Amino acid sequence: MAEPGTGRPARRWLEPALLAVTLAALAVGGVAQLSGAVGVAELCWAAGAVAALGPSVVWVVAALRRGRVGVDVLAVLSP
Repeated sequence: MAEPGTGRPARRWLEPALLAVTLAALAVGGVAQLSGAVGVAELCWAAGAVAALGPSVVWVVAALRRGRVGVDVLAVLSP
C-alpha cells in the first residue's frame, strides 16, 4: 500500500508494528528466560531479530542506492 502521491510503502503503520513485534519478542523472551524456559527465550529473541533485520536490510539497501552510507550499514552487518 502506498501513501497517496508518494509511491512509497505506507510507513505510518509499518514502523510501529515492527517496534511492537520486536518489543513483544524481547519481553516474552525475558519472561521465558526468567521462568527457566531458555529454549523458548532464545526462539523469541531470534524471531525478534529476524523481524527487525529484514526491514533493516531493505532500508540500508535503499539508502546505498541513493548514495547514502551511514552507520546503519554497520548495524546490519554486525553479528
